[in-house]
Amino acid sequence: MRIISSFHDFYDGVQKLGQDLSLIYHRKEIVEEFKNNPFPYIRGWNRFYNGRCIGFDSRIIGFCGKIYPLILIEDEKTSSLCYTMSEVDDKVKPCLKERDYRDYLKGKYVSYLSLNRKVLVEFFKEVEQKQGDYIEWFLKSRSPIFIAHIRDYFESKIVYNCSLKQFKFYRVFDSYSAFQEISMWLGNLAVPLKPIPVVSDKDMIVAKSFDIKTSFRQDKSK
Repeated sequence: MRIISSFHDFYDGVQKLGQDLSLIYHRKEIVEEFKNNPFPYIRGWNRFYNGRCIGFDSRIIGFCGKIYPLILIEDEKTSSLCYTMSEVDDKVKPCLKERDYRDYLKGKYVSYLSLNRKVLVEFFKEVEQKQGDYIEWFLKSRSPIFIAHIRDYFESKIVYNCSLKQFKFYRVFDSYSAFQEISMWLGNLAVPLKPIPVVSDKDMIVAKSFDIKTSFRQDKSK
């Protein structure tokens, strides 16, 4: 696969390994605004604890037919990207008092935390349960990659063919695997796999040179 793009992404270097150059990926960003958001999302307003600010936001990353949840946790000093619930827990822990962290793990309400853990867990579950619901977003754009940025239910945007390096997506797919996934997805889009035809038992017997009249499947009582 040969990539034509105005920017560099983390998997681009795999092109040097002698891949099939007949397949071309024109990677040009396209931004689309949309309403009535269909994607799972969370957002928590910031709260303060000992001068620290904790904020939660989310993105949905579309990659080669599947969607991946991403939670952004920010305070006044750092910004963290979390692809799993365990990563979220690790980033939340230093922001809470020890007793409050225990309550957080149990899904209890913590007054200065914008979202409790049950809401965060449900976000990851919902993304996993809805994996098959968003294939149309890939097909209508003919793009193997998109980022859905949900502002609220009524107004959001999606960016196709965008950079995944900025979201550290190499933690989900290494550069070689990401390149191969994109190549296979674009290749199948260019030459779709034909559905396997359904063959009846009768036709299958004929194809295998059985004589239907003398076959053991015949009713011998007749």
